Amino acid sequence: MKHCKMKITLVLITSFFVLNVAAQSDAQVPQFCDSVIMNDGSVKLVNVQELTRNKVIYFLCCEDCAVPRELKIKDVDTVIFNPEKKIPEEPKIVEPSPFLPESDTFKKNPIKRYSFYLEGTLPFGAWDYTTEDSYPGGVSNYGHQYTTIGIGISVGNKWYFSKNERYKTGIIVNYARAEFTTQVWYLDPLHIGWANAWKRKNGSIAEFNLSVGPRLNFDNISEVGFAISPELKFRVKGALFGIAYDYGRKVYSSSYYPGYSMTNTTNSHMLRFSAGFFK
Repeated sequence: MKHCKMKITLVLITSFFVLNVAAQSDAQVPQFCDSVIMNDGSVKLVNVQELTRNKVIYFLCCEDCAVPRELKIKDVDTVIFNPEKKIPEEPKIVEPSPFLPESDTFKKNPIKRYSFYLEGTLPFGAWDYTTEDSYPGGVSNYGHQYTTIGIGISVGNKWYFSKNERYKTGIIVNYARAEFTTQVWYLDPLHIGWANAWKRKNGSIAEFNLSVGPRLNFDNISEVGFAISPELKFRVKGALFGIAYDYGRKVYSSSYYPGYSMTNTTNSHMLRFSAGFFK
């Protein structure tokens, strides 16, 4: 209660002071000074230009002062505008934006329409193998699963077609991805898909890509499967970092004797981390 009374008294005294200095000549005090009461009880006479959610933007209170300065809004208790000052509209509240403004800085760091990338990969996940044997009078099934981790390399290009400087969409062509894990070695040639890129406020670029294509195991190139991979990536200067989920499937059937056949099915679920560069 005591603090509240002191605050009201301080506001009244400051308001009275502002009214008096506004009535004085320009030679004594510059016209149109506003009062900013700080949380510590001090008072600043300034020319308030703008209020945002985080700061008060102001000029020093003099005729030739035009250098903008700032006060953190958390340090400010009350802002009292000079009654002689014309306020054309309510103080503008600037909403934060996840994108960069259309400025010279933004235009100097565009999302390029063409982007080449080369990256190393770290795949980790599980592979499921199942076998179904069919023969006269019955069917037998058996299988096994194992967890694996490895390393790899990936190379490709992205082309963007939209003209929007903040968001672009296009296609991604991953020429080849070869990965060598503790259980299996495989190659993903010519994966094609959908590419998206967003310009972020801090200057980095976020990507979401989705690609699909064939998968070949090095232990048996004749058995062709497929893989689909949604991924999230971030570009920081010339570096590229990402994480992806990879699903692969291969089904291979063979008949080794009249009435006897075998079907091998492989399903893989991998989490892939990547790091590389783009240009």
